[in-house]
Amino acid sequence: MTSFANLPHADLSRLEGADVAIIGASEGSPYKADEPSHSANAPAALRQASTRFAGQLRQFDFDLEGSLLGPDGETFGMVDCGDIATDRGDAEGNRRRITDATRQIVEAGAIPVLLGGDDSVPIPWFAGFAGHGPFTVLQVDAHADWADELQGNPYGY
Repeated sequence: MTSFANLPHADLSRLEGADVAIIGASEGSPYKADEPSHSANAPAALRQASTRFAGQLRQFDFDLEGSLLGPDGETFGMVDCGDIATDRGDAEGNRRRITDATRQIVEAGAIPVLLGGDDSVPIPWFAGFAGHGPFTVLQVDAHADWADELQGNPYGY
């Protein structure tokens, strides 16, 4: 697996020293269990695209008066934990696995960064923060995915 911005790989069970842990999740509660979501390949696509700018993260930034990442390959505690296994036919299990992975990262003292996935992936990710906070959310999307229910699915938008 290509890691995000060529960061080191890490296992969710071993996050000692991690400040930021990236996880991917393709699908949470799909609208149609028999069809891949429109963005099921998004985590892999985002990782692949990030390799194009990975080297620039080590260049000197005059605004920061240094580089975002260390010049000698230091990653300052940023790791990529890979993708959470999801199954279009197991929406409840997907939600549980996404929540559990997020909770593991938070409880390890790291900041979870999620590479999604379908419209329903953020909901269980947010649930992984229960009892922790305050926190800030930055969602990058072409539009606001916000509705109480869509196509009979209360866990979508």
